[in-house]
Amino acid sequence: MRWMRGKTLHTLSRQAPFTVRSIGEDRLTLMIHSSKMERVVTRSEVESAFNELWVSRELTLQEITENHSEASASYIVALLAQLPDVDYLQKPVRLYWKA
Repeated sequence: MRWMRGKTLHTLSRQAPFTVRSIGEDRLTLMIHSSKMERVVTRSEVESAFNELWVSRELTLQEITENHSEASASYIVALLAQLPDVDYLQKPVRLYWKA
């Protein structure tokens, strides 16, 4: 995911812009445009959601909220949707593993 550093992405449900400010070994730092505040998403939150997507081949925003990150689910979905083997629907928000 290091290639996302500096990129501006949008949440899938509300199209809210955020920028991936930094990517470290254990966290990603996002700049949320609407609030001008930084949000930290842990690597473990992203990896656990990715692993569930990879195993189950699909994953909803609600499942990420319930099982991986209540506070950052919309951002995790947007990050995972950028991966080359992931496709998505916006309404309802759902990720699919294409490979």
